[in-house]
Amino acid sequence: MQIEKNVPMPNTRADYPYKYMEVGDSVLIDHSCGNLGAAQAYAHVYGRQAGRKFRTRTIPEGLRVWRVA
Repeated sequence: MQIEKNVPMPNTRADYPYKYMEVGDSVLIDHSCGNLGAAQAYAHVYGRQAGRKFRTRTIPEGLRVWRVA
């Protein structure tokens, strides 16, 4: 193995639109967006921090996230 210096880390943080959603809105996160499990977890973590509630369901197209409160 070779040690390398000054190699930038790739940006792996996805920008999910949860903070812009209103009650009744939903968003489809398809398989091309990366890790659906991470998107689901972030919806619940963000909801807890922001005082909002989200519901998620895995569907054939990917992950659907609804804002419910």
